[in-house]
Amino acid sequence: MPRKKTKTPPREWAYQGVQCYVSKAKRPDHTLLRLAPREPNKRHRRCWVATHSLSGHVPLYRLHHQSRNDYCYCASIESLEAARKEGYGNPQCLGYVMITQDAQHVPLMRTFNPETSRYYHTTRVKEVDACAPFITGDDLEDDVGKIFGVKPKTFDNHYFCPTRRAAEQVIQNSRVPGKEYSDTAMDCDDYAHLLKSAFIEDAYNIYDLESALAPRRSTPYALGVVCGFSPRDKRRHSMNILLTSDGRVDDYEFWLVEPQTGELLPLPKYRRRLTGIEFLFF
Repeated sequence: MPRKKTKTPPREWAYQGVQCYVSKAKRPDHTLLRLAPREPNKRHRRCWVATHSLSGHVPLYRLHHQSRNDYCYCASIESLEAARKEGYGNPQCLGYVMITQDAQHVPLMRTFNPETSRYYHTTRVKEVDACAPFITGDDLEDDVGKIFGVKPKTFDNHYFCPTRRAAEQVIQNSRVPGKEYSDTAMDCDDYAHLLKSAFIEDAYNIYDLESALAPRRSTPYALGVVCGFSPRDKRRHSMNILLTSDGRVDDYEFWLVEPQTGELLPLPKYRRRLTGIEFLFF
């Protein structure tokens, strides 16, 4: 059956990735945390955080931006410093959270609206999917076809577009770039397929507050595999192609990803890294 042609609607809340992991239910030595709502007078999302430092836990801070009247939650030194550079201050320790996931904890995800300059944090993947940028399979085929002169094969109706920061988080967590190269068992096509698998796994295997086990994404990531000829290496080569968005309407960025190093190369600037495309799919 032919796929129905649809137009990608604007989605303004860009997905910036998982900040930490919070308890999905009330437990001893834990306290209730009400997250700041996405809009005034909207329902607060709830989760639980430890009242004191436990093994594998780090402090969770809430910072406030006075002129925006907005809140930002941070669980790492890097995110804390980045928030301060944006004008967020008065950090308040709300409790302690996990930096890795187990069966008792769920991800605390961050989104950002560049039009209103506001953050929204939630444990509900459905909320993230409902307001984050995505692209239809038809539009993806058209846009990639304009870059490479060859339309990719797509297997889904919609594809999720994370921010570059969130995509780099998945690449880092996958540990694919750190694997040892092998001419037989681990060469370029294996790296590309393995990174594709890492994004599939990231989109699926994670706990949600609303169910015992549920997919994080309701649509797959916009990450594909491309194979062609590398003029620089003078041989066939496989890489990944990625689509990201910062939430601004019609503001999408395409990247070639070198899975052996994790490097992101902007398109169409690095289009000539691969010529004579043999296959391309999402």
